Amino acid sequence: MASRCWPRMRLMSVTAVVGVVATVLTAAGSVTAAGAAVSSAAGAADPIGQAGAVGVVGAPQDLVPVQDDPPPPGVSPSPGAGAASATDTGTLRARVDLRLAAPASAGDPIPTGPASPVGPSVIRTLTQHVAPSCSGTGTDGLRVQVLYLHDASRVDRFASVQPVLRNEVANVDDVFALSARQTGGERRVRWVHTADCLPVIKDVAVPKGSLDSDVWTTIAAVKAMGYKRTDRHYLMFADSDRLCGVGTLYDDPSPTHNENDGVYASYARVDAPCWSSDHSTAAHELTHTLGGVLPGAPHATTNGHCSDEFDIMCYDDSSGIAMRQACPPAQDQLLDCGHDDYFSTDPAPGSFLASHWNVADSSFLDTVAATVPAPDVSVTASASDALSGRRVTFSAASSRVVSWSWTASEPRCALTPGSETATSDTAALVCPAGVTGPVAVTAHAIEAGSGGGGAGTAFVTVRTAPAPTAVVTAPEAVAAGTPFTVHVAATGTDLGYRWQADDCAVESPADAATTVTCPSAATTRSLPVRVVVTQGDGQQVTGAATVRVNADEPAPTPSVAPSTVTSWTTPRLRSGVVSAVLRTSAGHPLARRPVLAQVRWRGSRSWSTLSRPTSGATGQVSVRLEDHRAGWVRFSSPGSTGFRASVSGSTYVKVTVRLEVHRPTHHLVGATLRTLSGSTVRDASVTLQRRTRDGAPWVTVVRSRTGPHGGVSRLVRPTRRTWYRWVFPGEAVHLGTHSGFVRIS
Repeated sequence: MASRCWPRMRLMSVTAVVGVVATVLTAAGSVTAAGAAVSSAAGAADPIGQAGAVGVVGAPQDLVPVQDDPPPPGVSPSPGAGAASATDTGTLRARVDLRLAAPASAGDPIPTGPASPVGPSVIRTLTQHVAPSCSGTGTDGLRVQVLYLHDASRVDRFASVQPVLRNEVANVDDVFALSARQTGGERRVRWVHTADCLPVIKDVAVPKGSLDSDVWTTIAAVKAMGYKRTDRHYLMFADSDRLCGVGTLYDDPSPTHNENDGVYASYARVDAPCWSSDHSTAAHELTHTLGGVLPGAPHATTNGHCSDEFDIMCYDDSSGIAMRQACPPAQDQLLDCGHDDYFSTDPAPGSFLASHWNVADSSFLDTVAATVPAPDVSVTASASDALSGRRVTFSAASSRVVSWSWTASEPRCALTPGSETATSDTAALVCPAGVTGPVAVTAHAIEAGSGGGGAGTAFVTVRTAPAPTAVVTAPEAVAAGTPFTVHVAATGTDLGYRWQADDCAVESPADAATTVTCPSAATTRSLPVRVVVTQGDGQQVTGAATVRVNADEPAPTPSVAPSTVTSWTTPRLRSGVVSAVLRTSAGHPLARRPVLAQVRWRGSRSWSTLSRPTSGATGQVSVRLEDHRAGWVRFSSPGSTGFRASVSGSTYVKVTVRLEVHRPTHHLVGATLRTLSGSTVRDASVTLQRRTRDGAPWVTVVRSRTGPHGGVSRLVRPTRRTWYRWVFPGEAVHLGTHSGFVRIS
């Protein structure tokens, strides 16, 4: 330790207390916490101060303020908040679903020992808990000591809640075991245990008030009772409803001789409201004490958590770092989505965990023989090489029942599952121009029932496709007002087209062949007609031709009455329908007149014909914009004998969309943004809002963007009954809308 800087310690918590408790160095060198000035710790091996404060010897200013985090879903530490927050023995047993043999009452002692019943695992894929480690004497070396803390002035109910606590301890082993299996290893916590391998839970009566203040008061109390060994991490189950969970964390990235690995005593506290929930708070807090998540990790937040959901250590902890979904929701009960931030039994060479502190290497964990082999995984590709823009399909297979997730080594390539679910056993890869060389696609398997993981990889070599070519064919000359056809002969794959012809109307601007109609003109002109051809990999080419548009011939001298002047009312948009009225200059409606409904799509400079309706009895003409694009709509009345031509003004029409909210699953609130025809809208900005009672204003929770299939989701953890909805404010192309609401209790 002589060559190392003084320790930098963080306090990480899951608690309902609002605000931040900071530590401040006074002029006298003491530390003030929550308004109390006290002395710093006495020695480097005992850095946690007494009397409710924290001192880091030599550098107390390095201490990070307390971070207040929300409890797991459905849990509220606040007393009196209802059944979900009740901490009486009967409710705790019911929440963990202990299968007890008809106890006389919730308060009666329950027999303890190796045969005592334990409830189901918090990991839903496990049918029973994994076996704990049984190494050494049970007290030798570095180990985790479990304590049950109760206020000495209150009832000691250790005998009644011991089965609940045993289940919580077993859940911690489940989390580490299944997380390790995902990278081909096996880990168990090195508990202080009995000769028959049962983790020891010590009943500790702490002085009155030790559980009612901040966590430092609790730590000071247990330290004074002798629980301050540097070869112990203390997992404390506090019989209190002051908070949810809290754990200490030293900011040390050293891969060996790490300060989280037996240099100092470490402490985690979990209060009764967060026992027997469906999320292991104990595993979360113990992971903090073992060194996760350090600030330098690839997806670390500034408050000791991670941003790549789903992950037991990941959530929006008010650090200002945007969250992203990188793993399926089932990973929310396990460690390290991607196994690249803080836990991997087999880190990739050159990765962060290969050269920095890795919780899987902690001396407080035992490496045990693999009890469940990793699922066999094979991955095949539909082609060994491909051109940019070409689709390559990958298929995964396993002899066991598994769920799948996919990753690609080249982030610029699009990798999408072969179905609407993220667990599809097929995926498609499309790479843009500029990506060349081998691209690895990996299928990650998680086995149903055991949680074991395996992976398989296949490669495709990508080459840049030849650029597209385009040759435009068009007539040499046409008469103004007469439609003419142009087409393009193009080479390439997955081609798209965009025609332009100045102020002339282009009827089908996205087709290989289209019809162009130019307005009447008094002079002859040369008209450039262009088409931009875009290949699937993004490469473009422009084709062009020039057409001579001849002027109109002089109109003959009329032998009848002068032509009627026509005009239009301003087009109006209502319920997706654009309408206007054709009338004379005197304001009389003109019925049964042939007209043109025209559109100029957003991004285009030319008008194309949508339809050729006839004005109704009141002179009204209507059209619905069925295409899933935005654009300007106008009406045109062509000239004819007795009537003059006229063109209306235009109105801008956006695409109508709807937000379809999904039924919540495990507190995951999701929705899909679609057009009325069912097409999904990707990469759209949406907002998740909540309110806690009828009539209350909606409050923004988070802003996000829709994915490749128009979907968006967010994991929420309300502490009471809450309504949620998604809101799309609209943008240049799509109208705004909001979803229906869902209620989560």
